[in-house]
Amino acid sequence: MAKKSTGKKPKENRVTLTMYTQQVEYLNKIEKPMNVADAEGMLATLDQRFKDAGINVKYMASIKHDKDMQEVWDERHAEYVLEPKDDHIHTVIKFEDRVELKKVAEAIGDAEQNFEKPKSGRYAEENMLAYLIHAKSPSKHHYEVSEVKQLGVIGSVTERADGSYRRYHDERKQAWDRQRLNAKNDERKLSIPELREWVLDFRVSRKRLFTEEQLYEVYLQ
Repeated sequence: MAKKSTGKKPKENRVTLTMYTQQVEYLNKIEKPMNVADAEGMLATLDQRFKDAGINVKYMASIKHDKDMQEVWDERHAEYVLEPKDDHIHTVIKFEDRVELKKVAEAIGDAEQNFEKPKSGRYAEENMLAYLIHAKSPSKHHYEVSEVKQLGVIGSVTERADGSYRRYHDERKQAWDRQRLNAKNDERKLSIPELREWVLDFRVSRKRLFTEEQLYEVYLQ
């Protein structure tokens, strides 16, 4: 028996903002391969592809992350160890109008899953731009503002603002530093039972326990 139509239209997956992320080593293997190794090359390539697709972009801000670390399980020593992440490029893209995410992915030539939709809330765009340099993340490598490359204008151009990422950062640096400090303090609130559970479950190695300040402070309690 055929199902009755609910009369509801499928929800459109339209965005004005997204973050595109891809590992450098895979950029020449996507549907529309890119010969790109840095943020400048990424911006130039995306700019041309969006123009070819008739998609109007307000700005793009891009950075290559080549100093990120990740925890991986070491079978030999039966503990988690830190290893470098593969180099990857993050690009925040702001459109002039709402665009279907599927159309964005097709224009660039990569899977839709590599495009992050902004979370709800007034700080969604700010959080994406802050993430480019890990400005609010106490446990991640902090990249230099100069490593962020851009095309277009971020925010509005006024007598006091030139629309650059650096200016955007400088206006918010105090608030971002405060949020990073608060996040670090939250990490320090880890209780002794929680830490013991982490160690027993091998989620924290003895090396991390004695070398990371926030974990060692809990250990000493």
